[in-house]
Amino acid sequence: MELVAWTNLPFGVKGNSSGPVVVLIVGWRPQKDRRVTAGRGEQSGAVGAGYGLRAVTQSVSSGQAGPGRIRPYCAVRYGTVKVEVWSDIVCPWCYIGKRRLEKALSQYKHAGDVEVIWRSFQLDPTQPRGENIPTSEMLARKYGVTAPEVRAMNDRVSTLAAEEGLTYHLDRAVTASTFDAHRLLHFAATHGLAAAMQERLMGATLTDGAAVDDPGTLVRLATEAGLPADGTHEVLGGDAYADGVHDDIRQARALGISGVPFYAVDRTYGISGAQPVQTILETLRAASFPVGS
Repeated sequence: MELVAWTNLPFGVKGNSSGPVVVLIVGWRPQKDRRVTAGRGEQSGAVGAGYGLRAVTQSVSSGQAGPGRIRPYCAVRYGTVKVEVWSDIVCPWCYIGKRRLEKALSQYKHAGDVEVIWRSFQLDPTQPRGENIPTSEMLARKYGVTAPEVRAMNDRVSTLAAEEGLTYHLDRAVTASTFDAHRLLHFAATHGLAAAMQERLMGATLTDGAAVDDPGTLVRLATEAGLPADGTHEVLGGDAYADGVHDDIRQARALGISGVPFYAVDRTYGISGAQPVQTILETLRAASFPVGS
């Protein structure tokens, strides 16, 4: 497997749509326009002018940069590996990605040194609170497809979810603003319950068909995840953690993230999409022994 640059990054390196999309970022450094020369079977792209991210394509198995590539200048990693996951609660691929990350961590011998941070992302930030229509109806309108075509789409993703032990009922799913739910995820993080809250919200949306912008539903789900009811009511009654949600979304935009799930490992490697367990696992291993170590 090759690690290649993810798409839509500000320094202009294009991803390879035919395979796992992963980039090794090796730091901020002033630089002029320069082309990353690809070795055989590798991806090439341009590094943008001025101050920007510097990139290199690296083989996970060998740990070597390809012929003619810009050499990374990262140092040996010490301590915890930080995995930041941008996702949205109503995204069926994000729940699949969560399970695959969990499976990868269960196979990673240094899992105790990995810190997972859940970052907010809204697939539709314009969705009004309380305007809940069947997601299948929204998809038909958005993509201009028929109801049978939407069912086929949902069946495909539900089959993949089942392979990860998830039971989707996307025929029950409804559209919802996820902003307040993301605020609760930030609140949950202060109690060490971000993963539990993420799990409960995704299950409620994709399995139970709950509207995750309904305050009563959010309080119920939060308490089921272990959060205090009084604190949850207080968060929902104001604008607490709104800045945190906005900041996550700004960071995603700055990194060129336009779709989820997206994993940033030590802000060194990025994985776009619900990639296979092996891709995540090998990326974790590569982050433990970076080029130049």
